[in-house]
Amino acid sequence: ELQLDITAEGVAVSEVEPSSIAQRVGFQKGDIILAINGEPVKTSKDVERAARVGAPLWEITINRNGQVLTTLQRG
Repeated sequence: ELQLDITAEGVAVSEVEPSSIAQRVGFQKGDIILAINGEPVKTSKDVERAARVGAPLWEITINRNGQVLTTLQRG
C-alpha cells in the first residue's frame, strides 16, 4: 500500500491520526523512521522502547520520499 522499497530499513509510518503524537512530531504517511536520539530504529519495538525512556528533546531522523531529514522536538 505504501509502495516502499523492501530493502529499506526503519519503521514505516502507515497512518497519522489527528491530534496524535505522530502528527505533533510532523510525521507523514509513508515516512520511514530511521533513528531516534541517535539510536537506529529497525522495528516498532525500537520506537516503543524510545518512547518509554522519554527525553526532554527528541532528535528524529526519517526518510521521506528518498530524502533523509532530521528534526528536533521537545518532549
